[in-house]
Amino acid sequence: MHTRRCWTEVPSCGHSELHLVVLWEKARECEAKILDDIANHVEIVAKVELSWPGDATECYGRFYGAKLREAAGKTLICGAGPFLVVVVRDAKPRYGWRETSRGSEFVNLRLFAMKSRYRAWTGGGHRVHTTNSQEETRRDIYLLTGRTAEEWSSGVPSAPFEVLPGRGGWASLRDLFVALGETMPYVVLRNSEMLPDSFDPSLHGDIDILVRDADECAGILGARRVFADPNRVHYEVQVAGKGVRFDFRFVGDGYYDARWERSMLANGVVSGGVRRPSPEDAFYALVYHALFQKMAIAPDYRDKARALAAAAGIAGDSFDDWIVPLGEFLSSRGWMVTHPQDKSVYMDDLLPRWREIADAMREFAPLENVRPARLDSRRVNPYLPTLLFDAELDGAPCFVKYSPVEPGAISDEWTFPMRLRRRIPDLCVKPLFWHVLPGGGAFVVLERLEGQTLEERLASAQPIGQEESARLAEDMAAIVRGLEGEGIVHRDVRPANLVVTSGGRLKIIDFQFAIDRSRSGERPYFSARHRELLYPLGAEYAVSPGVWNDRHSMVRCLGLLPQCAARDEAVRELSADMEKMTVRARLPRGDRRRLRREFLSLRIRRFRHMLLFKKDGSLFMERFRYLSHVLLNWD
Repeated sequence: MHTRRCWTEVPSCGHSELHLVVLWEKARECEAKILDDIANHVEIVAKVELSWPGDATECYGRFYGAKLREAAGKTLICGAGPFLVVVVRDAKPRYGWRETSRGSEFVNLRLFAMKSRYRAWTGGGHRVHTTNSQEETRRDIYLLTGRTAEEWSSGVPSAPFEVLPGRGGWASLRDLFVALGETMPYVVLRNSEMLPDSFDPSLHGDIDILVRDADECAGILGARRVFADPNRVHYEVQVAGKGVRFDFRFVGDGYYDARWERSMLANGVVSGGVRRPSPEDAFYALVYHALFQKMAIAPDYRDKARALAAAAGIAGDSFDDWIVPLGEFLSSRGWMVTHPQDKSVYMDDLLPRWREIADAMREFAPLENVRPARLDSRRVNPYLPTLLFDAELDGAPCFVKYSPVEPGAISDEWTFPMRLRRRIPDLCVKPLFWHVLPGGGAFVVLERLEGQTLEERLASAQPIGQEESARLAEDMAAIVRGLEGEGIVHRDVRPANLVVTSGGRLKIIDFQFAIDRSRSGERPYFSARHRELLYPLGAEYAVSPGVWNDRHSMVRCLGLLPQCAARDEAVRELSADMEKMTVRARLPRGDRRRLRREFLSLRIRRFRHMLLFKKDGSLFMERFRYLSHVLLNWD
């Protein structure tokens, strides 16, 4: 069955439109005839003779951008000499669908017919250019004259005109954003509050913008690629004599769902000379970026998300509150979580599947109201991915830890606390349930502790008094005695794993890396596949990377408390015979050679990074630092 295309036309909308008719050099032999015909159909506002400011092939390429297949051929057909720009006003525009060299387009029918007629008169070959729409007029009039469509609508601007503005760089970011606004739909995805006049590259290294076509954007702005990889969208633009870095995200790049990207471009709002996403899009785009595209959420993102949520009328105070609305926002529109083409962008494969994981856990435990937790402070470990949930088990609040790998490590979150609670039931988290899922992952259900970690308590505005310090010190010493009595080495004793409960007692948590002192080796997952997971254990509270002593770590934690007699007594107790309690990672000698090779590779990457960005910071720098510690402290 064949269907016939229905060509629709839209009558005059009651207001006039500005358009361009451009006679390239080799069309000007018919200039008089064309000008007479133009005057018979539309009002001529101005006639301006212009010349390309450099190599014509390069200039044609920049003017037409992605629409031009072969710029060199355009120069041969259309000429490289002076050309005539005729600014016209169509008093009664009518629009309809027509076939163009780029497919079917909704065009101004009068201007389209004039273009077809003039190209026939000049021998074909696109020697005459006209604008098909108001968007194209806005773009072309700026690129050919350096003046905005609003300026032309108010009258003929005074000469001289600038052809292809910004060709040698931009005087300011404000000028650059004027060019973007005149030539294409765009939005600044993040950190737009500093733009256009207060951008500080030391705070945010680049400017993320979303456009329809990254190559066209780069051509208009005169941007150069920073990396050779065609999937990288990192560019540098000269502004006020300095290089400013941009990421040109584009529709269909997988950074967000393409339908969402188109919606963001369509619904952008201009404020202060910069086009930003709508408040709703800006909020959800930031939450999506923070949760799914970052290994750790930047410290300022929560405050920015709060401000955007308030502007959009969205409730909530933290990322724990916002992940559910984000899912509802996406699903209600049929949008998906997508993987970027730019592989330099980290993409979390676990958190976007949290509902699927929660459903799987509910098949084995009567969990209710399952929702992700602790997202504000979440740090993704790609080698040992973990999700934390708040939930209810049999009507009581609980805490759930899930990992898709190494069920044995999850089982330790049950086994070791159960053993330890025989000695110190009030100072250890209570495990409730654990299970291995059919897909190979596992989860453990623990009591939900109301309170703050010791790390959070030390950072709070309310100081720790003498009485509280004494109580905490006594609990710390008791925890170490309990661990040693059960033959358990925690290996990750630090303030973040000690919880000050609402009742004022201290409880130890997180036994995922704990071992029995009589162990014969590491779990196979760590020793055979991801040995590097063990080196940073304990952070600065460990003896050194790969070397642990729970007494040593707890003494370091005690040193953070205000001085009191109980604290001093606990330090004396734990310092006695401390060296006997030290354990080391039991790993093959071949690790040293492998780590040296990786360390050398990271040194080279670090050097290249500093050459490009003039500063010492990147995703691999944390890995670089603790690898250097491992090699320096190797036993």
